[in-house]
Amino acid sequence: TALSENNHYLFFHSTIRVNTSLTDISQYMNSRYSILNHKDLERAYTSINHHTRPLEHNELSRYISDSIATTLNLDAENTIIQNNQHPDWVEFSANFYRLKSWDWNYGQSPSFIESLDTSFSWGNVELKLNIDEGVITNIYYDAPIAYHDMMNDFSQTAIGYPFNAKSMISIVCGLLLKHSEHYDALMEVSEWLQQEIA
Repeated sequence: TALSENNHYLFFHSTIRVNTSLTDISQYMNSRYSILNHKDLERAYTSINHHTRPLEHNELSRYISDSIATTLNLDAENTIIQNNQHPDWVEFSANFYRLKSWDWNYGQSPSFIESLDTSFSWGNVELKLNIDEGVITNIYYDAPIAYHDMMNDFSQTAIGYPFNAKSMISIVCGLLLKHSEHYDALMEVSEWLQQEIA
């Protein structure tokens, strides 16, 4: 879940994972937040798999509402919710797009490590990018040995670039002349990273 409060608006996002492996989640989360481990996740996540049949949307909504009311000790039945028929869409839109912006999601984020991996026709590539205030500060890679020079130059060149799709285009374009023998591979790496980071 994620929460942001701004003036009269409360933005709340929650993800419901279905048939998800906590071990896999732990692996992905640990790549960014080392304080989490599998046992933390078991405590943080609530399982609703005890139902013998799939839950309908209304049932799931009621389940979530009841859980929130219980956790926050709310008397939801006696709470009056006023529906504003004419919200300030200009202010709402400004806040909404601010929360979707690169600066909000990466530029103001704490330091983290982004782990990416994929398989190309020429081999498997794994990257671990250190990001600090939205800027790439280091890249560790694993790639086929025939591509080590290319990937080493990529990892060195990327330092100081913003963590966004446009940066990947600039970085790869700068390497095309030096590594023209790997033109196709570089273009594949660029396309992959643009899709991952977009």
